[in-house]
Amino acid sequence: MKNIKQFIQICCLAIVATACELDMPITGDPNPNLSIYDLRKIYNETPVVLAKSNMKAAVSITGVVISDVESGNAPSGKIVLQGYKGNMVSGIALDVGSEASQYRYGDSLVVKVEGLTLTRKDGVLTVENVPAASIERVASGKSPLISATFSSISALEAEVDKYESTLIALNSMFVVDPEVGKKFAHNLKITDWVSEIEVPVNAGAVFANQEVSNLANYTFLLQRNAQGSPVLLLQRLEHVEEMEMEPYRPGELYEGFPEDFSDKIGGSSNLNHDIVLPTSGLPWIFRGAYILNSGNFTHTNGYVNSTNKGDQTGLMMTGPEGSYIELNKNLYYGASKMELYLYPATATDAGAGKLPLQVSISYSKDSGVTWHQIGDLITITENKRYPDGPIPLDIDGIVRFRITLVKKGANNDGGRLGIDYIRIYQK
Repeated sequence: MKNIKQFIQICCLAIVATACELDMPITGDPNPNLSIYDLRKIYNETPVVLAKSNMKAAVSITGVVISDVESGNAPSGKIVLQGYKGNMVSGIALDVGSEASQYRYGDSLVVKVEGLTLTRKDGVLTVENVPAASIERVASGKSPLISATFSSISALEAEVDKYESTLIALNSMFVVDPEVGKKFAHNLKITDWVSEIEVPVNAGAVFANQEVSNLANYTFLLQRNAQGSPVLLLQRLEHVEEMEMEPYRPGELYEGFPEDFSDKIGGSSNLNHDIVLPTSGLPWIFRGAYILNSGNFTHTNGYVNSTNKGDQTGLMMTGPEGSYIELNKNLYYGASKMELYLYPATATDAGAGKLPLQVSISYSKDSGVTWHQIGDLITITENKRYPDGPIPLDIDGIVRFRITLVKKGANNDGGRLGIDYIRIYQK
């Protein structure tokens, strides 16, 4: 009886406490700073006055300056500010007039924008007429992040709105009409061998008369024009990474291969990666796959038997049908053949009901815009490596490759696919 009384007393106290908690007022001030990501969402194709009512009770934004006024190639009269919300990188232009000269690349700013107008100006989403008194520099010398990396111009054009006013990387670009001594300010255009795009450089930019590399990786401040097309503004010469084209050696293995996926990357719940750079240095896109080391691997590179197991590290595709890996760069001398290992990842993946697995190998000659299947599907029906030998190719010019899991067992519930030791040869 005593225990029952104690239980009733505890319940009554809990009810009273809960009732008091419901009536308890919430104290504390709202965050005064709104992310640039959320700021951009306020705009709905018409100018809007920024207020606490549409800024989640905030009054300011914060970010890092990515426009370099000292370079002479920054947007005139503007500061471009880049900020972060989780893993999302967003940017915004601030119309500050002559005050733009007071701020440096890498400055960290807090900018009061309450009462100012957010609009598109010459195509760029901009906070208009920001007074100097509304800008506070809180740090300097920051290193801004790159928001996205592209290897084709068409992919960049498709995502201009998402990455406008951020730093983006555009890799493996060639100069259109290269010539000895060509300068940055001399009508520079670059190409991915499919599309071309201008790179405007002011005659007064500090790097205007520097010679251009025929092949390079670039980092640009991405703006857009009134038609919504990308405008690529180079801010610093150090944002150009010159590249040497590998020598032409017909029939020989491309540099970077074999790709044996020897670094553990991702995990069973982390299967999608836009850029993966294993030890090989080759960039890959993963959709539904990761790299791991497992004592259950018996078909990875170097495996001979239970006493000579090789590295037992490889790529495992665990996602659904349609999962793929893609070489995220162009190979410049075509392809004469491909060799690789495809297999049920482990003995369990070759068990009852787990097979067949069907795999397609495709190539693209337009930097990944369109794909063409090579030969028939490769059908895996046994616990061994496939295919039995090299895949002969006869592809000229630039090319990249994709490997796709097309069929996974009888009902998309089959075994996991192992991929290892990819080799591609120049034509």
